[in-house]
Amino acid sequence: MSLNASHINTMIFSDEQEKAEAKLNELITGINEDIVFRRKDLVKTQTKTIQARKFSLQCRSYRYREVYVDLALRYHEDFKLIFMYLVPPHYYRSEERDDNYNWRDHVHWF
Repeated sequence: MSLNASHINTMIFSDEQEKAEAKLNELITGINEDIVFRRKDLVKTQTKTIQARKFSLQCRSYRYREVYVDLALRYHEDFKLIFMYLVPPHYYRSEERDDNYNWRDHVHWF
């Protein structure tokens, strides 16, 4: 685990910050938890953190368990970085592997 990385439960990437923030607003309408902290690009509850970002190379400092990706990014030259920093839940439990884990269940397109 990288000590310099920010660990986020759910990350939203888009080619425009406004589109990422619109998706964040859409996601939080279904949250059944109290929001502890809120900015236009970040929401924190007692159990999770959701952040919206315009995708760039600076996004490599994040690790996340769920990711929402704008379809406009599918042909971006550094698109593979999004998958590279997707962290399976068993990683935080210090387990080597989980045979039931499928990364496709944790990547969502919008």
